Amino acid sequence: MLQAVLDKDTVGIIIRGEFFELDKLYFLNERLAGTYGINNICLLEGYQEATVVLKSLNYEIRHAEHGDRDLYLAYNGIRKDWFAPKGTPDAQIVKEENANDPQEIIDEIEDAVMMDLDMDLEEFYDMDEDEQCDALEELNLDYDDIEVYLSWFHKDQTWFFKSEDYPDFSENNTYLQFRIPFAEGLLYAMIYRDLLSKKAEFIEKMIQQAKESKNELRDYELDFCRRRLPSELLLAEMLMTQLFSCVYEAVGDDDYEKIEQALPLPGTFKNMTADDILQVEQITIEYPEIDVTSILKFMNRLISLSHRQG
Repeated sequence: MLQAVLDKDTVGIIIRGEFFELDKLYFLNERLAGTYGINNICLLEGYQEATVVLKSLNYEIRHAEHGDRDLYLAYNGIRKDWFAPKGTPDAQIVKEENANDPQEIIDEIEDAVMMDLDMDLEEFYDMDEDEQCDALEELNLDYDDIEVYLSWFHKDQTWFFKSEDYPDFSENNTYLQFRIPFAEGLLYAMIYRDLLSKKAEFIEKMIQQAKESKNELRDYELDFCRRRLPSELLLAEMLMTQLFSCVYEAVGDDDYEKIEQALPLPGTFKNMTADDILQVEQITIEYPEIDVTSILKFMNRLISLSHRQG
């Protein structure tokens, strides 16, 4: 899953995700900038320069995809004990919901072991089958229930899957990972916030552009706009949210409210010039700290560029 994580040791942000998540984000950034697609124009009027900032993010994504950055392994919830050893008969591959365990009888007998025999269950489990049978018969339990329980307890082990069907299964997912300065991450978050405020407009213009196209990409682009573009925009929204969560972690709840109140309004990055963007990049370098005062100064400097330009 695409995520951003605050790294307090390096005063930076780690971005990680699956290869194809980052790849989709890469091409979405190119589409937002107007450098990928049918006509190669930025469809969000006035944001031609602001979207160029995302090229720096794409630079890191591309290097990560080429193996030039880090990898991150995370446990994925798949368990080795779900998979039977090779050669296990099909009869021993059983889903839990299809196991037909006599749960009522199991509960009754194990409760009796603990309460009437005053015996720990682990001690009972360690006994051999004859000893277990003798112990249960002392409790005057129904003989048929005892047989059902012991048959269940000593049945052949079952698993959920055959190893032969999933020879490459893993307990870990491998993600691409790269690091960016904290202020750079906040800048991306603010630009995405501005751009995503025009999400509906962007989708509409993309669809219209595809409909008006006369080349062989028309059908592909229409299919992309209808089926994939909305979810890929959600990837940008997810990254934006994760980046803002890093800011929250850095400053805490009270100070984060100050930052929320100071966030630039939609349109702040509209109509910026190439010179403005150069200044944005320079300002970003000047604020490496992650305290609330530095963050607010950084944001105010960016907003002042917009006001001056306006």
